[in-house]
Amino acid sequence: DSVIFQAFYWDVPEGGTWYDTIRSYAAELRSAGFSHFWFPPPTKGAGGGYSMGYDLYDNYDLGNYDQQGTIETGFGSKEELKAAAAACGNVILDLVANHMSGATELSQDPTNGNMYWQGFQYVHDRFWKSARDFHPGHPDNCDLCNDHDYIMGEDVCHNSDYMVEGQLEWARWLI
Repeated sequence: DSVIFQAFYWDVPEGGTWYDTIRSYAAELRSAGFSHFWFPPPTKGAGGGYSMGYDLYDNYDLGNYDQQGTIETGFGSKEELKAAAAACGNVILDLVANHMSGATELSQDPTNGNMYWQGFQYVHDRFWKSARDFHPGHPDNCDLCNDHDYIMGEDVCHNSDYMVEGQLEWARWLI
């Protein structure tokens, strides 16, 4: 008896107004029979205000920190996200857990000594990341990657206890 409404598409209007748009249609969509609403990735992307969220930069920035050239995400502010979620009721967040983008620092990989753009430090000092948390620069050298090129940002190493625990804590925080 559940029907999911996909509450975003790739080319939503820019300007950080999308959460307000979702909120404004929520009651009408619920009346039409939609029971759940699939929201875009709520986190700050490397593209800042122009990001669709799939270029995850900061797990804990929902549009409330001045990073990547903006405070709001491409969809709006943290408060606008909360208002849209409250209006919709049952929300499913599209989360990115397998890659990161937009590192601001070089970081030395402890396995091979090479330097990679895999240093992520944030203004809120939470869940920083370094090269130890990703597969080495070209992950074909990793036996988990099955000789496939990885072309989407920095490939999260899910063998890293720090990353697994950090992502679980992040998920609990989001809920």
